[in-house]
Amino acid sequence: MTTGVAPVAPHVSVVVPARNEAATLRAAIAPLLVDPLGADLEVVVSVAPSTDGTRELVVAMAAEDPRIRLVDNPEGVTPAGLNAAIRASRGPVILRMDGHAVPAAGYVSACLAVLRSSGAWNVGGRIEKIGDTRAGRAASAATSSPFGIGGGRRFHNLTTAADVDTLWPGCWPRWVFERIGLFDPEMVQNQDDELNQRILDAGGRIRFDPSIAASYHSRASWRGLLRQYFRYGMFKVRGLQKRPGLLRLRHLVPAALVAGAVVTLALAIVSPVGLILFGLGAAAWLLAAVWSAARIAPAYDARVPDVVVAFACVHIGYGVGMWAGLVRYARGFLGDRPTTVPTLERRGE
Repeated sequence: MTTGVAPVAPHVSVVVPARNEAATLRAAIAPLLVDPLGADLEVVVSVAPSTDGTRELVVAMAAEDPRIRLVDNPEGVTPAGLNAAIRASRGPVILRMDGHAVPAAGYVSACLAVLRSSGAWNVGGRIEKIGDTRAGRAASAATSSPFGIGGGRRFHNLTTAADVDTLWPGCWPRWVFERIGLFDPEMVQNQDDELNQRILDAGGRIRFDPSIAASYHSRASWRGLLRQYFRYGMFKVRGLQKRPGLLRLRHLVPAALVAGAVVTLALAIVSPVGLILFGLGAAAWLLAAVWSAARIAPAYDARVPDVVVAFACVHIGYGVGMWAGLVRYARGFLGDRPTTVPTLERRGE
């Protein structure tokens, strides 16, 4: 079902997957509507089954502003919601925004400028993570730190324009989806990484530019953060089976840490050497975590011990998730690796 009808075909279609986002959805959309190019856009919100009045809110927003439209996402997962919104959209440029993010002023204009100047297939920019709770502030710090999520040329840590291997949330010419397909509905997590790898495999470029910026509300609880990164790790395995080019050394480190801890603890049952090795490894990790937390915690108004706990949630969650993914998707290593994705029909010109 679709509600709301924009009066004129827009130049930019903003797609927003939403589920239980009533508390933050207006803040995610409002800056886009007052962008200098806001009069020439539509916002298509794909609403999954929610319990907080998200759908009713979108219906009300669509009644207030004809640029906002609603499409239902009965499957309830992010890639299905994105695909439904993209199919319902009409603009030659597709821009993704999430319901728990807040774009900076001029976000749409900045995305279009970088698309034009770079010739990239996908563009995006800085994530300024914020938290409203102790756990949220600690999570924001930990997931903005090279120790937490890996270093190198990760877009999270860049301050100058550069080509990257992935970014979030994304802005694409419509023809990119017509050429390589929509989001993979099986990738409930990491769907942006999988899509970006398809772009790279097809010869396209992904451009980070700091002129594009949005803030992101981090998970508000330790349990939520642990679960989030467990799912990231598990679906990373499926993504690697489908797109081997996704593999980076940083993906393997948490799984190696978890394996090392389990092996040394098991060895400790039969030999004190195992306990010594476990203690040395744990001490080395803790020293690195405290040092990294002390460097980044002040910028997020977080406490050092809390950031250390957040590092543990990220590393343990992701590492255990990868091992769980190896079990869950074991058949994928025996040839069960479907790579087909939904298509987007080319529009007549």
